[in-house]
Amino acid sequence: MAVATCQLALDYIPDGHDHLLSDAYSTYLSHLQSRLVQLGRLTDVEDAITAGRLIVKLTPAEHPSTSIHLSNLGRLLLTRSNFLIEDTDLEEAILMQRSAVDSAPPEDADKALCLTNLALSLRTRFERLDQLTDLEDAISFSHRAAELIPDTHPYKSTCLENLGLSLRSRFKRLGEVADLEQAILVQRSALEAIPGNHPRRSGYLNDLAISLRVRFRRLGELSDLDNAITTLRNAMDLTPEGHPWRISHLSNLASSLGNRFKRLGDLTDLESAILAQREVLTLTPNGARIKPRRLNNLGISLKFRFDRVGELAALDDAIAVQRSAVELTPDENPDKAEFLNNLAVSIRIRFMRLGELVDLENAIAVERSVIRLTPDRHPEKPRRLNNLSNSLRIRFERLGDLGDIEDTISAQRSAVELTPDGNPDKPVIFNNLAFALRTRFQRLGELADLDEAIAKQRIAKELTPDEHVDRSHRLGVLGGLLQSRFERLGEPGDVEEATSLLQDAVALTPYDHYERSARLLELGMAWRTRLNHSLDPSHFKLAYNSFLGAVRTEPCPPNGRLVAALAATSLCAEFPELVPSQDTLLQAYKLVLEAIPPFIWLGQSVSHRFKQLSTNHQIGESIVAAAAAAITAGKIPMALEWLEEGRALIWGQHTRLRSPMEGLRARHPELADELQRVSASLQNIESRDDSAPSWDSTLEDEARRHRDQAQYYDDLLVRIRALDGFESFLCRKGLAELAPACQSGPVAVLTVHSSRCDALVLCPPGRVIHVPLPDFSLALANKMYLMISDSIRGRDARFQEDRAVMKHNLGRDDMRRVLRLLWYRAVQPVLSAIESELVACSAPNELPRIIWCATGPLAFLPLHAAGVYDTPGGLKAPDLIVSSYTPSLNALITRTWLAAGEGPRSIPDPRIFVASQPDTPDIGSPLPYTTIEAEALSRQFSCGSVTHLNHERATVDAVVDGMERHAWVHLACHGIQDQGGDPTKSAFFLYDGRLSLERIMRMDLDHAELAVLSACQTAKGDERLPEEAAHLAAGMLAAGYKAVVATMWSIADRDGPVLSDALYMALRRNHEGREAGGDLRVAYALHEAVTKLRSEVGEESFARWVPFIHLGI
Repeated sequence: MAVATCQLALDYIPDGHDHLLSDAYSTYLSHLQSRLVQLGRLTDVEDAITAGRLIVKLTPAEHPSTSIHLSNLGRLLLTRSNFLIEDTDLEEAILMQRSAVDSAPPEDADKALCLTNLALSLRTRFERLDQLTDLEDAISFSHRAAELIPDTHPYKSTCLENLGLSLRSRFKRLGEVADLEQAILVQRSALEAIPGNHPRRSGYLNDLAISLRVRFRRLGELSDLDNAITTLRNAMDLTPEGHPWRISHLSNLASSLGNRFKRLGDLTDLESAILAQREVLTLTPNGARIKPRRLNNLGISLKFRFDRVGELAALDDAIAVQRSAVELTPDENPDKAEFLNNLAVSIRIRFMRLGELVDLENAIAVERSVIRLTPDRHPEKPRRLNNLSNSLRIRFERLGDLGDIEDTISAQRSAVELTPDGNPDKPVIFNNLAFALRTRFQRLGELADLDEAIAKQRIAKELTPDEHVDRSHRLGVLGGLLQSRFERLGEPGDVEEATSLLQDAVALTPYDHYERSARLLELGMAWRTRLNHSLDPSHFKLAYNSFLGAVRTEPCPPNGRLVAALAATSLCAEFPELVPSQDTLLQAYKLVLEAIPPFIWLGQSVSHRFKQLSTNHQIGESIVAAAAAAITAGKIPMALEWLEEGRALIWGQHTRLRSPMEGLRARHPELADELQRVSASLQNIESRDDSAPSWDSTLEDEARRHRDQAQYYDDLLVRIRALDGFESFLCRKGLAELAPACQSGPVAVLTVHSSRCDALVLCPPGRVIHVPLPDFSLALANKMYLMISDSIRGRDARFQEDRAVMKHNLGRDDMRRVLRLLWYRAVQPVLSAIESELVACSAPNELPRIIWCATGPLAFLPLHAAGVYDTPGGLKAPDLIVSSYTPSLNALITRTWLAAGEGPRSIPDPRIFVASQPDTPDIGSPLPYTTIEAEALSRQFSCGSVTHLNHERATVDAVVDGMERHAWVHLACHGIQDQGGDPTKSAFFLYDGRLSLERIMRMDLDHAELAVLSACQTAKGDERLPEEAAHLAAGMLAAGYKAVVATMWSIADRDGPVLSDALYMALRRNHEGREAGGDLRVAYALHEAVTKLRSEVGEESFARWVPFIHLGI
């Protein structure tokens, strides 16, 4: 109302009365400034600046008020610069205020006010540009102002307040504690000088609280933090709702609560902080200069939440808001380095949770840039060096580059030297230095590193207050170091102290803390170390119970749960005589099975999941060990169920995403539709490339959406399983649910473990026959794998030269021996044990059929070709049975329900898609027989039923389109099994690039029936993933093909037409003779074709006929 009245009054002042107009505008400006303080609106600032400019213009230069008018206009320009991103207002403000200082009378209160306003603008420019001279000038001018103005003057408190803020800024820049102490004293004096009902009192309380919090972070005195929180609550009480300062007070209160949570670990403090910070951000307009700082603060609190409860969404949210803070901050702003540093820490923590190397590389790149942006004398330099060194150490642990650990230790030593005694960061940095020294000791074995690590960690422990939330961590690290020294030197005192420290660490860690499981795991390892020397059954029990506790702790990181479960099984395996019962051992293996799915999480790319399995070989080994333990316990169905649950994990996830939902849809159609939508979304997400680290916001957003969808999928499953009748929806299948896998014939699951080898044969109608293989062993399987690998080594591409065939015939003796051993030690015992079942499952006058599902190194051996080839009349598997392969029982069940759901098909000729590559650009040697092969195939079927793309027409997109349009597909080209660590890069080489396994897995071809992969290594697999069938043929099964013809290694180019002609002749006959929806009998057609090829090339040309295999139904 007052502003409006003043506006009306201005309209009635006649021209030429400049003194009246100036006074009226001064009154108008005063009311605008009051409203500005109350409402904080930019429009009021704009109007106030307009009024201020007019007042300056109307006031003669020699007038005594000129200096104050100039100074006030400068203050308004500064205010607007705080609203907007542009800095031109700030530069003009400083010019105005320098003029004001120059024109003010000396030794006058107005001079003091002008100096105070100039100091404020200079400090603001320092905070934006980090020019230390601006800050020094601000402090000098503030001191002069405080000396000039009388104690009784109403603006004395303003001068003192600004001096205190400038001193605090210099402390934050240079780290001199004296500046901070003086700042707090001056700010307390400012509060004493201002009346209790003054509208600015709450602002002074807010600023004092910030200084107290800063001193807490420097000296660690908890009373400072408590006083800061109390002071901020007082400031809030003095500030009415809707007042613009209230947002600032709430923001600072939230930061202080977050600091107290970090010190004491009270989750209510953190939850209150996050709630307040979200409210603050909602009330902070876009474009406000303070916005990045508030985003950064929320990011810190969200990271704290992840640290405490392990909620991945909180960490993703932290990274998202910290990214925004960085993006909104100009490069020249000194806050940029701080925001980048906090973002890098969060990214590194996400690497530790998800294991995606691109996160770690990005964190290191950002942290290196932060170090470059941080001056040597900056008080944050040691903290930032510490962060970089942590990331380098973690990369060393992942990649093993010794340079990283050397750089880590060097950076940590610099951080220790740069951190003043008494700084609360000092124990953190000592702790991390100790960690780095232990890591180097583990690599190089230098005892001096371990001794120094223990000494440094003892210092970290002593410097950490008893009530500090990190004390349990310090104790745990020291306990682990002493345990390592005991393992090296055998001093009983070390392991006894280690155990005591680790017990204390567990006791200090809350039951619902995310790191409790890690403490229990460390304690279990200490008890195990003592057990190695004592063989005391009580130590076994203490170790086992610690591992069990780590597994069952909630929350618990997936990798921590899996490591603890594996530690329990390893303990039982190493000390079988101390295991109380078979149930104890089986319980341990059950824990492993339960821990695997969260570790191989759908929220990560297929490529990354395969990498996790390949680098954690214990997973596959433990599944086979679990089956062996169950067999020994006489629990045969359990063994089969466990093998199915723990093998082909990636394909199992893929299959579940495509599982039929008729039962759910019949009773809960909305849930079924939603689950189907999310499942389809997860199938279509491409893998994130870990190879080229760069901060790509698009890729980051896509990865976040993927994780969110996967979490939503998990939540949907929880909801569905809570419904009556759906408790086991998409859960592990029992024997009754696995029984349909043997509809096409007995399925022999062969297990190879160091303790025993067995075959578990699933026969109709669901009976499991256990066939012990006492003459087989894991060592023998590995030896045979090496022998066969040597005999085919170098055959990485489809070949055509006769000399290549001759070269690889040199390995015939090894191949004969392998096939003979396979026959006598594995295949023949199985066939003999199930002879009656084989006969019962086969039609009269035809060979019986068996489906092989092998584990370990047996998965790479040609069971279908086993036999005695060096003795006339020797028995051979190809003469007695028709063999197929499957990655898992579930793959057969899936193929069965897909076939059953197809309905009638047209019986004339199928639609066949053929792609051939006789001379792929830049890839291998020419393959002229691929064209002949395709033409021979076309002659088998009627005109129009075959679509053939040759050479330049067979591009990746064209082949994908052809696969989507045809039920049968035949690919004649070069193929490769990637051995570089990522099986999803295995591919068919087409004219313009690769058709990779990763892209095939994203296809959904429900209409598909048959894929013939006349390329090399399409069923070779990855030797690091024997339980995963990580090859192209399995990918075709996953895409929807019911039957796949593939190759275990490279094939001869000229054999392609021979095999294909015989194969398709048999397939055409089978197709014409079957009923609608009937079995195409691909296994029998391939057996017939291979028999023909075998007779033409000679039985002992193993390299040419043995590679061809059939997978599926």
